[in-house]
Amino acid sequence: MFAPAGRDRAQADPRRTAAAAAGIVSSVGLVGLVEQYGIGGVLYATFLEVISAIQSFGGTITAPFRAFGSGLADLVAAAFPVRIVNEAADFTAFSITRGEWSIFGPFTFAVGIAATLAGLWVFLEIIRRIDLSLFGALLDRR
Repeated sequence: MFAPAGRDRAQADPRRTAAAAAGIVSSVGLVGLVEQYGIGGVLYATFLEVISAIQSFGGTITAPFRAFGSGLADLVAAAFPVRIVNEAADFTAFSITRGEWSIFGPFTFAVGIAATLAGLWVFLEIIRRIDLSLFGALLDRR
């Protein structure tokens, strides 16, 4: 009859345990047996838990700062149209010789930057002239 491996380990007899211990002693010595499977193993597990607790506490303390840094990077990426600037730089090399914008030649990058800044300026002018306050939007009856 076949017994599952879990049941086999749960009902290990003293002879098998002694044979396993003898094998460990023959390979790493008695000090290795105590160090790896006895007191050393318990101390090792305890130190690992203490180190894990310290790392968790440090992670808890630094998490808001990491989140702030990530949010700030996202804000900068959203505020400055980096994709448009990168596309203008890529298109500059193409437009020197051919393309619809070849009339600008190497100045295509400058035209792309100027178009980006002009778009931002128009957006900021619109925002500046619109009353964005909650009370102004609700109470303004013009």
